[in-house]
Parts: sequence; C-alpha cells; structure tokens
Amino acid sequence: MSVLVFFWLLLKASLFSTTGSGNLPILHQDLLARGWATDHQFAEALAIGQVSPGPTGLWVISLGYLIDGLRGAVLALIAVVVPPLVVLAIAGFYQRAGDHPAMRGFVRGLS
Repeated sequence: MSVLVFFWLLLKASLFSTTGSGNLPILHQDLLARGWATDHQFAEALAIGQVSPGPTGLWVISLGYLIDGLRGAVLALIAVVVPPLVVLAIAGFYQRAGDHPAMRGFVRGLS
C-alpha cells in the first residue's frame, strides 16, 4: 500500500464530502477496489464513529487505524483537518485584504 496514495484518497474524500459520513461512498469505492479495506472494516469504523463523542466525520480516523494502524490514523486525521484549515486561512486572508480594490475586483469577477 502506498502511503501517499492512501493519504490522497482520504484527502480527496474529505474535500468532496459535505457531511460526516458523506465521504463514505468515495472511500468505500476507492479502498475496496484496491483491496486495502474490507466491508467489515468499514462497518467497524462506522460503529466506532457513531458511539464516539464528537463529529461523525471522525469515523475515518478509525478506518485509517483499522487499515494501517497508527500511521493510517494519523494520515486520516491530517486528511480530515486540512480542508477546514484551508478555509480558515482563506477567510483570514480575505478579512485582511477584502477591502483592497484588486480583491474586490477579483470577488466581483468570481460572482
């Protein structure tokens, strides 16, 4: 199993999901097709995610642990945390530079 590919699959699922278990179909398809996970591992990870306190999207960390141990759990944690951190960084940048004429023009062009 390639660590970079595993991380990319987790990150891709995290980027394209909108809810806690929204990344389930993407991960299920990608990981089962490669033979890196089983249906049993998905069921266990979802069960752990449901009974654990906190956001439901953290079931991915359990799945990472079941697939690749501590390394898989850390990779899953990073993949789940990166998209919100990027959004926060962009929002912070926009708060500082939002009144600049070039930024207003850029936002107007986007809309």
